Amino acid sequence: MKNKKADFTLGETMKIILAVISIGMLLYLAVSMYGLFTKKSEIQQARATLAGIKETINKLEEGKTASYLLQSPNKWVLVYYENSDLGIPQLCNGKNCLCICNYRGQNPDCDSYGVCENIENIEKTSEITLGTMINIKDIYFSKVNGKIFIERKAGAYQKSEDIFEKLLEHKINENSKSVEELSVEYITDLTQKKIDSVGLNTYSQDDDLTKTIKSSFGENGAFNFEIRDSKGIVVFNRFGVNPGNAESNSKEHEKEIVNAKGEKYKIYLRTYGVE
Repeated sequence: MKNKKADFTLGETMKIILAVISIGMLLYLAVSMYGLFTKKSEIQQARATLAGIKETINKLEEGKTASYLLQSPNKWVLVYYENSDLGIPQLCNGKNCLCICNYRGQNPDCDSYGVCENIENIEKTSEITLGTMINIKDIYFSKVNGKIFIERKAGAYQKSEDIFEKLLEHKINENSKSVEELSVEYITDLTQKKIDSVGLNTYSQDDDLTKTIKSSFGENGAFNFEIRDSKGIVVFNRFGVNPGNAESNSKEHEKEIVNAKGEKYKIYLRTYGVE
């Protein structure tokens, strides 16, 4: 009797253990299937959102702004990569691309959890290279000189462009020269290509170009003004106050200028905090 009871107890125990293992495996399978389903669903949402964005960009006319409601997949990011960027996703196939991706760790994992489309002529700004979180909000697309600007607020780039144009034309008085004219003089007289960089709030230079820039922006202007040669070497730099949220809300503009020797340079202006 004792042996039969022991056999019975051992048999029942094994059945319980096997049942628990089976239930565990079923639960693991169910969770895995749910995870796969969720990922597939989010990928489909990302693909649909990116298709809608691409259609909006393709229909955008020069000088116009259009909005698109970002609502899914929730808390993924819209991010832009150029073909020269380190860490560009393989999905981009070595070309400029716009992606919607999920985070794994500190960075978007577009190859495992994302979709990408090769879209040219998007202007690389901090708002899109740092990523825009998708969380039921409008994002704005503007077309300026054939370039597409992606912004969190409508018209921010155009306001910044207006600041740039006014700066180039700015004079201290009607008898003085403009910032653009003084910039051309500077690169014409340039004998050695070296960085001349100083903040306007601490500057000691007394040259006309610096004084004219300062009179345009004032003591508390938030900007960075540069002149670069054809190789991208900075030969002149003046900067003002740099607000704490600068990188998430900045715009960059450029214009080519040529000196009397026929050498090409570019004026760059980055403005911050333009709403």
